[in-house]
Amino acid sequence: MAAVITAVAGAGLAVIAHLSGWQIGASEAGGVLPEAEPVTVFSQVCDPTAAQSVPVQRTVTYGVETLGGVSQDTESFARGLGLILTNRCGWARAGISFERSEDAPEMFLVLASPAEVEAAAEGCSAEYSCRVQERVLINDVRWTEATEPWQRAGLSLGGYRHMVVNHEVGHFLGFDHTGCPAEGQPAPLMQQQSKSLDGCTFNPWPLEEEITLAAGRAG
Repeated sequence: MAAVITAVAGAGLAVIAHLSGWQIGASEAGGVLPEAEPVTVFSQVCDPTAAQSVPVQRTVTYGVETLGGVSQDTESFARGLGLILTNRCGWARAGISFERSEDAPEMFLVLASPAEVEAAAEGCSAEYSCRVQERVLINDVRWTEATEPWQRAGLSLGGYRHMVVNHEVGHFLGFDHTGCPAEGQPAPLMQQQSKSLDGCTFNPWPLEEEITLAAGRAG
């Protein structure tokens, strides 16, 4: 029988991590994974230390893979993904949960080298991440370095990882790109924040209107 690891916000180890200050998910080097940081700097949209769990309306099964020469093995990447997908400020706010499964998963989350991302489909770039049908390709350079504008803003690598995974998973959930609604406002999650803010501010979480749309589809 295929192993299944539940990634539901408010359940299991994710709650222990959340309530204990996110001191879980240590890497082989003994440190705490960047994804385990509470990233409260984005609390204007959602504070992960205060967000409440939401009843599950839809469960998405996913597989985890690596492709090409990348910085992490599959299980290390999977641990980071688990912390992102269980975060109560992410798509969990729309009642969507994620289960890692080896049995015909609906979606594959892939840590891929830039060359493999570019080769995945027309329109994908070696510079950024890309979603191709059921495959969500996370560019390894972005996973390990974020982007220069993100770095210049003094924001954490963990925050970027939340943003890029949530954004690409958003495409899988049926969302297209959107633009900045007004200067100085948090960017919609589905804005291409890795490329341009157009006056908005960085944001790794779905906005309320994005949550409302996702919840309507999930129900």
